[in-house]
Amino acid sequence: MNVVIYSKPMCGYCVAAKNLLTNRGIEYEERYLDSQESIMQFITEHPDKRSMPQIWIDDEHIGGFEQLKAKLS
Repeated sequence: MNVVIYSKPMCGYCVAAKNLLTNRGIEYEERYLDSQESIMQFITEHPDKRSMPQIWIDDEHIGGFEQLKAKLS
């Protein structure tokens, strides 16, 4: 399973998503949006995705924390 999670500083749902993945033993790649440049690049590439975290599993966008929780249930 290939998991990519976009997250940002001080994001409780980002922490919860990463904790859920870690607790399930699922490795993930975090793309941390911690600069104006990284945020602008993300918005340019994904203009319809404004909230964090944003999660992809095996190149399929699944959404945020609630969608991840539902998918892993």
